[in-house]
Amino acid sequence: MSVALATAWRPRGELERFQAMAPELLESSLGIAISLPPEADSGLASTLNAISAVQAVATPEWSWGRYLALKTAFESTSASHILYADFDRLLRWIETQPEEWRSTVLALDQYECLIVGRTEEKFGQHLA
Repeated sequence: MSVALATAWRPRGELERFQAMAPELLESSLGIAISLPPEADSGLASTLNAISAVQAVATPEWSWGRYLALKTAFESTSASHILYADFDRLLRWIETQPEEWRSTVLALDQYECLIVGRTEEKFGQHLA
């Protein structure tokens, strides 16, 4: 099994957190596709694209963010599976529940489609 990560990111200062986590994320995936809103700083896309196996693209319209992230992951990797998560939630998930993150990635090949919802507890962690 091979996994690509796809994520839509409206930047709010998370770049350093992502850069610190990128090696761990790339251990579990062939690549990371990140869509950015049209108003995102163009330097951010360049910074992200300088990270090996990261493909950052700006959307013409932010409403296309999730679609473009998935499309980019599909087209830029040979992954058999794609895991999509909103960027802020993805970072928080890895920071607070790294074992759950890893076990979810490993479980992907058991399903044609896996949707991971948020319990009230998980939603509260996101807001923390």
